[in-house]
Amino acid sequence: MSNKTQFTICLNCDEVFFDTNPTSEDKQPFFEIPKDKGYRELETQEDEDGFFQGCPTCKTDGCLSDVKDEKLL
Repeated sequence: MSNKTQFTICLNCDEVFFDTNPTSEDKQPFFEIPKDKGYRELETQEDEDGFFQGCPTCKTDGCLSDVKDEKLL
């Protein structure tokens, strides 16, 4: 499954990322990585509550949502 991965989307800026911190509680699908697009990984960031994986543009993880529809890629 090396050419498939999980993705997350920031609902604030609409950027799609490789999901480096997927949730295990729901059935998040794996998608083939589109060859014509580039994706970044979520960045480890720190706030007053500690470290988190979040959108590097919006500086939050509160707007992230699992990509469950390949059309969003």
